[in-house]
Amino acid sequence: MSECLLPQGLQSSENTKQVTYLDSSTEHKIYIETGLINALNELKTDRFSEGFQIPIYLLASVDANINGEFEKRLKEATENNCEKRIALIPYHAENSHWIGILLGFKESQNIRLAEYIDPVSNSQFVSDKIQKEFNRYYSDHNVILSSKKLETHDNPTKSAQLTIRNLIKRAEELQSIESNDSNSLFDDSKSREVIPTAYESRGAQSKVSNLDSPRRPSTTDSDLDNIKSTDETNFSFLMLSTEQQIEEYQVSETRDFSSSTSDDETEYSNSIVQEEDFTNEESTESLDNYFLYMPECSEKSMAKLMHLCTQLLMNEAVILEDNIVIANSREREMKKELECLKQRLKIEELESPLIKRSIDKIGVDMKVNNWKSIYTQLEKISKLISPLNIQQLFRLIDKVNDAAKLVKGEHIILLLGNTGSGKSTTIHFVGGSKFEQRKVNGVSHLYPINIKNPDLRKITTSPSAQSETQYITPVRIVYKDVGVEINGSILVCDSPGFKDNRGPEIDIANGIGIIKAIKRCTSVKIVILISYMSLGDRFDGVKDLARLLSGMMRDVKDNLDRFTYIFTKYPTEKRDEIHSLLINAYNTLSENDKRNTIFVDLLQDMIDKTRDKTLTLDPLEDNPRVILRTLDKVRAITHPKEVFIYSVADESNNTLKDQLENDKANIKSAIKRFDYLFIKYKLDQLKHLNQIFRDDNIKGVYDECIKYICEHLSKEYDGAISIINNFPESKIILTDENIKNYKTCIDHAKLAEQLRKTHLGEKVVHWTTFIEQLNNVSNVRLEQIREK
Repeated sequence: MSECLLPQGLQSSENTKQVTYLDSSTEHKIYIETGLINALNELKTDRFSEGFQIPIYLLASVDANINGEFEKRLKEATENNCEKRIALIPYHAENSHWIGILLGFKESQNIRLAEYIDPVSNSQFVSDKIQKEFNRYYSDHNVILSSKKLETHDNPTKSAQLTIRNLIKRAEELQSIESNDSNSLFDDSKSREVIPTAYESRGAQSKVSNLDSPRRPSTTDSDLDNIKSTDETNFSFLMLSTEQQIEEYQVSETRDFSSSTSDDETEYSNSIVQEEDFTNEESTESLDNYFLYMPECSEKSMAKLMHLCTQLLMNEAVILEDNIVIANSREREMKKELECLKQRLKIEELESPLIKRSIDKIGVDMKVNNWKSIYTQLEKISKLISPLNIQQLFRLIDKVNDAAKLVKGEHIILLLGNTGSGKSTTIHFVGGSKFEQRKVNGVSHLYPINIKNPDLRKITTSPSAQSETQYITPVRIVYKDVGVEINGSILVCDSPGFKDNRGPEIDIANGIGIIKAIKRCTSVKIVILISYMSLGDRFDGVKDLARLLSGMMRDVKDNLDRFTYIFTKYPTEKRDEIHSLLINAYNTLSENDKRNTIFVDLLQDMIDKTRDKTLTLDPLEDNPRVILRTLDKVRAITHPKEVFIYSVADESNNTLKDQLENDKANIKSAIKRFDYLFIKYKLDQLKHLNQIFRDDNIKGVYDECIKYICEHLSKEYDGAISIINNFPESKIILTDENIKNYKTCIDHAKLAEQLRKTHLGEKVVHWTTFIEQLNNVSNVRLEQIREK
């Protein structure tokens, strides 16, 4: 860990103290290790869904500057293991230069393959050191550490990303060879034909064309199903297990829909998921190493702390299961980064009693390694610093946009309803899945089993009150596959639960993304799911639904004939009472309810459509043919682009407004300390937000900040020029103080140059104007001297 000053030019009375940060090598170590974990999981999902033929071990990265560390990794890869295996070692050669090392073992300590993969073309890396260490450790083995050429790039800063890709590609080649010939691996692998990898089969080019926009890796709670983490002093590796080991160490894969799992096993594994949901995919992805691309600021410190804490939590989750003791250097990094956060908060004028209380609590929790409590406190601080996680919002919107492309030009059936109304269960039901009832923490829940439609494997269900669906998810259902004698198919779309409780980022992304997807469809049939619990005594669920529809459609009343209602989770004895219940609710509306015209229209439409027949759903007893035949006859909205409008919940909208005010205050504070890197970072976010929302409030804040910055820079320029212009003619030489002040103004203008290019334009002068003005004044003075 190194100490560094703030960037030159940012010193002021508030920030002259040294600030300690995690150095760039630590950041890239986290990046490459996390990236390899993610890539290994993707490889398993894409190509080896039944499990790897050979276990793959990921060892902690090696720093070339630390004597003996490479030999230590070789020892960890070799000892205490008796199975055929592959070991991957990221090796930090120097600065930004990374290489990958792959080892293959036939059994026990019998190493049969050793390769290093340098991704930098025209590399200056000298392999003598690692060759000597390798030969010294494996002196009695007939194997050499040979060079393997895969993808390369001439820029060493891209080497971490390429090392991930190359190690995964090579591991995949070896796995594919083993799948075709179980005796072939490491016997004479170089002489055998290489099976095309997933990268190649997907049409990837050997030339690296997307390095400037990397897919940043994330570590999810599903990693716990596949990876064991052990003490660095014992086995410093993360293990991606074979299928048998996955079953043995299973933690949270409770939604595999396998009927072989016992109720007790299900209850235990679900309890782990619910207790440890701080490491779910979205929460971990929000830590996604984006701090590598951020300027130094409190947000960056928070991102680092939450990332480190997540890693510690995941290790702790493994301890809960197999009782392994873990000593982690990340604890020390956490303490140092916490000190950085305190200093950044002071510099950025963000200190508050609430933040101080949370930081004090973190200090106490660190003494007892209470990482779950620490993570909770970090979340509180994060919300105070930044009410809306802008980086996470951008990533979610990108994903939602990708999902929208899947339904472009299609005729779709869209399931709508509050969280917990049973949308995911319904789509499984109409898709032909069978169900069985299980208990999770004492709560009954219907689990899909015997899933025949492969599209349905991405649709998960849960007994919790949290929405399982994150984006609009289409499932193609062929009528005849589920016993309906109708030609063709339908595209049924699961959607996130409205009133989603997972944060404004998801709500905003879906509020934009779902409507964007719908607008791109050729036609849309709306299916509204209403659960027994959502109605309540005052029909609050229907009121929420009315509010939702009024926000996403131009004229709800004109489109009511395109709506279908399905009532879910109703007790058998209550199903026949639905129509009467609706009539009673309509006849007893309060005066306030009567003024809610959309709610009244919706209630009346439900009454009309339940008069002859009420569509209810019991996944255990009912047949999907009834619902599918009904949906086939329903009229569709044929001009969705004209009917649907973008919508975001009021609470999320307020959070966005709070974030805009925070950004405005942060930018004004940063101007005082001339922190133009941070200012550009914030202006970039505001500009991108405005491109997404086309919102007057966002544009107003952006324009106000631009105006404030321009006024500040112009004032500084005028002040600097006045030093020169008003210099007394009687004096020939400028004082040191005059020169120092003028130079400071030039330095500030240089720092703001990138800002001028991307945001300010010609509203502020170029830094060379200072030099030109100084030259002009100097020439005038010289002429005056000559005349005298």
